[in-house]
Amino acid sequence: MRAIVIIFILLIIVSCAPQVIHQNEIKMYLKVGDHIGINADSDALWFGTAQKGRSANLRRDFRIANEFNTTQQVILTKGGTIAEYVNVSSMEFTLKPGEKKDLKAIIENAGSLDYGNYTGTLTATFYEVNE
Repeated sequence: MRAIVIIFILLIIVSCAPQVIHQNEIKMYLKVGDHIGINADSDALWFGTAQKGRSANLRRDFRIANEFNTTQQVILTKGGTIAEYVNVSSMEFTLKPGEKKDLKAIIENAGSLDYGNYTGTLTATFYEVNE
């Protein structure tokens, strides 16, 4: 009997948990080298090349849109070797159907990092909001 009660409680918890509707991942890239370089491609968050020893705040603007017919809670997560250096203007927010949010991703003082390539991902996970 006790096992049935525990299973029933677990089923209630699982059924009440937010459901992932969609995930979208965008790649992020930064190079620290001996010169400055710009990459304006829009297929990823390309921060370009920061010159080692030179103060540089690098910023990329991007937009997240709710293309679903229901209100969505959006949670952003960062990963990879670049993650700890990237600050995003908002990591969690709610979007109504058709609503868009403009965001900024910033790497402060990128020239202070060690020489090398820094890569990672920014993942937007959409959860349906029960209203």
